[in-house]
Amino acid sequence: FVMLSISIDRDPAKVRAMVEARKMKWLHVAGPQSGADRAAEAYAVSAIPALYVIDREGKIAARDLYGDQIAATVKAQLDAAVPSPKP
Repeated sequence: FVMLSISIDRDPAKVRAMVEARKMKWLHVAGPQSGADRAAEAYAVSAIPALYVIDREGKIAARDLYGDQIAATVKAQLDAAVPSPKP
């Protein structure tokens, strides 16, 4: 799976500072030159930052996650990606 944050903020330095301060260690796009505007339109981003979890099939598994929801969703995706051990 992939985690993607799309920021429609026009100041990439401001976004970078926020990402570092919040220790957000996943893929981020920000600013018009990054393609964030097109991605924001395609994914109907209504707030910044917007976070999407894309599953193994390339479909949106979750969006607009905050706080504990992020960890729970990532755990669920990892659990789904790893086959259960056979007895």
